[in-house]
Amino acid sequence: MSALTLRFLMFDDGAGARLGIDAVDRILDLAATERAVFGGGELPGTLLELIKEGDKALDRVRGVLEKVDADPDRGRFVSVAGTRRLAPIPRPEQNVLCLGLNYASHLDEAEDVLGLPVRDNLDPALAAPAPPLTMFSKRPNTVIGPDSEIPLHAGVTDQIDYEAELAFVIGREGCNIPEEQAEQHVFGYTIINEMSARDLQVRHMQVFKGKSLDGYCPMGPVVVHRSAMPKTPAQGLKLQSRVNGELRHDTSTDLLIYDIPRALSILSQGMTLFPGDVVATGNPAGSGISFNPPKYLSAGDVVEVEIEGIGLLRNRIANR
Repeated sequence: MSALTLRFLMFDDGAGARLGIDAVDRILDLAATERAVFGGGELPGTLLELIKEGDKALDRVRGVLEKVDADPDRGRFVSVAGTRRLAPIPRPEQNVLCLGLNYASHLDEAEDVLGLPVRDNLDPALAAPAPPLTMFSKRPNTVIGPDSEIPLHAGVTDQIDYEAELAFVIGREGCNIPEEQAEQHVFGYTIINEMSARDLQVRHMQVFKGKSLDGYCPMGPVVVHRSAMPKTPAQGLKLQSRVNGELRHDTSTDLLIYDIPRALSILSQGMTLFPGDVVATGNPAGSGISFNPPKYLSAGDVVEVEIEGIGLLRNRIANR
């Protein structure tokens, strides 16, 4: 068995939602393993609670994993088969924060396809001038987990679109965070399919309603602690999406206009970020709206978002 790493997930095998560690074709039940290893339980039952408890809880997890790596028989594993993976943070305490127009390729889409004058207001402080950082949010009720169905919302929208995004989770509270200290406030990374109802965005003249329909924020399959990532987003994590097997997004996270330290610092100016806050870093070129004619999603379509070092997030559009 390869060494276990800090790849956190939430799962339910019929005995209730629990916190686990991704072990490829198995899941390490953290609470059950802690009891087996140490004879008692101190770990919280959810990832959100663990993040809030900080370094003490994280060190406890590391201690459990060290014991299991030394003697795998002490681990309490469950099979992936028959187990439902939940969103790593199934119900964030605050809105999911989102960054927009954060890839040059998406800026080009916005201008060429939508006719938006996004390059008319450039920030000269950037090495490659771009608009000031765009921010919006999605309500907590939008979050669903891997393999959960995305509601069709028939009669509400008929322009269902997908967005493939790297997201980071805040691990340490902070306000007015200097860019050079930003990484220390990141707990880890996950994937978000930042779903959008394009017709509602246009109808209501802003994005909030079209971004906040129930089930419009698939998240997962894991949150990888920053120490367990094979490389940093700035070093370039391969990012792809597919719809029914057809490649749509194909890029790298080193192409973010505002990298994570800079974006986090800007977000935190005058606005406190709390442990467990989730921030989606933006969508590159490749969403359905960018095609001519647009390739919006329909009932039964399967959307996959895959990011190097994190995994694959798969969801199907429901029939209703």
